[in-house]
This record gives sequence, structure tokens and C-alpha cells, in this order.
Amino acid sequence: MEKEIIEQKKVAGFIRTLEEELEVLQKRERAAGWAQRNALIEHVYSNYDRQEKLLAKKEKWENIGLQCRILEDILELLIKHRDIYGLYNISAMQRELDNQLALAERKNEFGIAQVILDYKTRLEKESQERI
Repeated sequence: MEKEIIEQKKVAGFIRTLEEELEVLQKRERAAGWAQRNALIEHVYSNYDRQEKLLAKKEKWENIGLQCRILEDILELLIKHRDIYGLYNISAMQRELDNQLALAERKNEFGIAQVILDYKTRLEKESQERI
């Protein structure tokens, strides 16, 4: 019983860590969006001569946005496996991540699959780590 309580505390801490990471990513996304806006304005004022800089800023903003959406989806997926008492079904969480990983691979979304695999590995490590 004590082992299960420790695992639950570890998973709850892991989810809090992911929520904090999401906040940081969202701040980076907003900053990248403003940088893209500024690059667009510079591009227009330069007689459309700064295309490369604008495209680089746009790509950075899109990549950070993708990371945010993946992390938001993973958090939602993990939190939905919490019962009325606040306990997490860790095996269901891992199965769900496995399913999402397989889906991303089937759709040839290997970048997304890698991010999911990273979070799945972190969850497994966190839930099995001892205090």
C-alpha cells in the first residue's frame, strides 16, 4: 500500500511539472508570435526584402505552438485517468500514451511520436522511481 501511495505522489508531482513546463512553453510561444509579427512589419517596411528572417520566425513560432498543443493533449490524457479520490490509474495512462504513440507512427508523424515517447518514458521513470 505504501508503495502505491509513493507512486501516486510521484505521478502527481510529474503532472505538476508538466503543467509548469506548459506555462513556460506558452510564454515562449507568445514571445515567438510577437517576434514573428515584428519580422513581418520589418519585411513590409524593407520592400519585402526580408523573407528569410520572416520565414525563420514563423517556423520557430509554429514549432513552439506544436510543442504546446502536444503537451496540452498529453496533460489532458493523463488527467482524465484520475478518479474521484484523486488517484491516478498509471497503467491506463501508459496504455493511452502507447495508443497515441502507435497512432502518430501510423500517420508518419514521427516528430510527434518522439515527443510522446519522451513523455511516456518520463512517466514510467517517475512512477517507478523510489523515494
